[in-house]
Amino acid sequence: MSDPAGKKLAEADLLALVDDKVVVAEAKSTDELDTGNQNKAARKRVLLAETFGAEEIILATTKEGWKEASISAMRTAVKDHVWKAMPRPRIREVFGLGTGEVKDRYIDAD
Repeated sequence: MSDPAGKKLAEADLLALVDDKVVVAEAKSTDELDTGNQNKAARKRVLLAETFGAEEIILATTKEGWKEASISAMRTAVKDHVWKAMPRPRIREVFGLGTGEVKDRYIDAD
């Protein structure tokens, strides 16, 4: 996703339609959004969710879970954003990608 001048604003690893619901996903082999600025990375996921009308933001990793700082940043970004045209999306953590036991859980933004 770019601004009118062509500057990249955000990117999604996955944009999908699941059970008639749009979801945006970040998939990583690490357990954190961005070591440099997790809050900015989380806000980018929120921008994508609002732009595409996503009902769910997925954080997926090959690790055993996401670091709490990344979860907290995502929770804060979703909670603090003013959702004008749509309800606040759910946050879903998916972990263990590529293993025999993939797990997931929903994260409360409150």
